[in-house]
Amino acid sequence: MPELALEVRKHGERVVEKLLSIFEAKYWLSFADYMQFCLYDPEVGYYSGGMQKFGPDGDFITAPEISPLFGQCVAEALAPLLKKHPDWSICELGPGRGVLAESILLHLDMLNALPKSYQLLEVSANLRHQQSERLHKLDLGCEIQHLDKPPEQFRGIILGNEVLDALVVERFYFDSVGYDLQCCIGMEKNKLVELTKFAPEPLRHTIGEIPNIPKYNYTSEICLQLPAWLKSISSGMLEGILLFADYGFSQSEYYSPERSDGTLRCHYRQHAHNNYLALPGLQDLTAWVNFTQLGEAALALDLDVVAYTTQAHFLLGSGHLQTLDLNKLDEKCRYQTSREIQTLTLPANMGESFRFMQLNKNCDIIIPAMQLRDLRHQL
Repeated sequence: MPELALEVRKHGERVVEKLLSIFEAKYWLSFADYMQFCLYDPEVGYYSGGMQKFGPDGDFITAPEISPLFGQCVAEALAPLLKKHPDWSICELGPGRGVLAESILLHLDMLNALPKSYQLLEVSANLRHQQSERLHKLDLGCEIQHLDKPPEQFRGIILGNEVLDALVVERFYFDSVGYDLQCCIGMEKNKLVELTKFAPEPLRHTIGEIPNIPKYNYTSEICLQLPAWLKSISSGMLEGILLFADYGFSQSEYYSPERSDGTLRCHYRQHAHNNYLALPGLQDLTAWVNFTQLGEAALALDLDVVAYTTQAHFLLGSGHLQTLDLNKLDEKCRYQTSREIQTLTLPANMGESFRFMQLNKNCDIIIPAMQLRDLRHQL
């Protein structure tokens, strides 16, 4: 792990001080409460601080940060819908530094398909400032709106790229005799430690309904807040599409016997690891997405699950990558662009592990890029 800078160490000390005060009142925290604190505490949480999170100098690199081609493919896929519905807007959830929004807007402008407005729902004040600086200088004739709650009376496309993986999860454990336990966090001698407790009834009931899950010496995660979160995001929509892109699996893949330690990952300065007790408030905590659970939550809200595919098939299905003429680029740019395409599309990189799911509300449109390979049968 990289050495901590002075500013980072001081922030880490503030995080530990607040955790100490929490554990003076409580003997333990559920993993979900611990994750909620580490990521979203308004004073010291990971997303509340101003430290660099995205890009080569941050903790991780998302697809839009890898290449503007990702946003251009999304724009290419959405342009026909926006031309057909000029009253539609785009609302991006968790837009980070605004890199995806910038590439989408620039490409939609080139295609004469700008939305009525581009709305950004962001919890971090620091990131909202970065978004404003990046997007307002574009001056494309598209209204830029910053939201502090999900949109209401909304018509259009709600876009979430790597948002679902940031939702808080419970972590659970089946021991050697099959008892279902809740993973918790405690503190001993000012040091964070792992604990397990008998799972409370809501958690026990929910994991008990997962078919074919291994029941011995098995650890995994479940996002109990996903149904309520999806309801809050979609309830203000009158008509339109929810398009989610994230790394994840169908449920049978998610809870496979080979994945016996779950999907939880931590990210700090381009280092990925599993020690979620290290660097609380300083590192990103994330779990892969169970797309079957997302689909079931959507159906319970009377949303239609119209398509589910891999990132590679979505990007290729947009048709944009096939229009690129790499021979017009100089050797350095041609090499860089080829590397970016490989990272975004090859199965060994992001092409297979990242998935797209389209949900509809009061409309029957299927994004053409979602139809190249439909994987809903895997859900």
